[in-house]
Amino acid sequence: MLTIADTDRQGRKVAEVNVPTPRSDEEKFVQYEMVAAGWAYPYEKFSDHCPNWDIVQKGVNEAKQNQRGVWAVAPAVKPKSDRPLMRGDTSFMKGN
Repeated sequence: MLTIADTDRQGRKVAEVNVPTPRSDEEKFVQYEMVAAGWAYPYEKFSDHCPNWDIVQKGVNEAKQNQRGVWAVAPAVKPKSDRPLMRGDTSFMKGN
């Protein structure tokens, strides 16, 4: 089930995603599952429009505490931060 939270500047829908679990009537909150496993960073720009942002933050805290996925590597480079690197620009990095 999608819960549309906002629309980004390119016109794409920003949504919370819940999927049914195979053995129960419960649903899994996909954003929580992704950040708790360390597979994704939360996109804070839309946090004010995300009804379950507190659950997303809980997943981030769990992943950081247990050094899962992107939080297992130090320092992790967030997706938006690697765009200058792809152009050869390292001026945003500490010490440069």
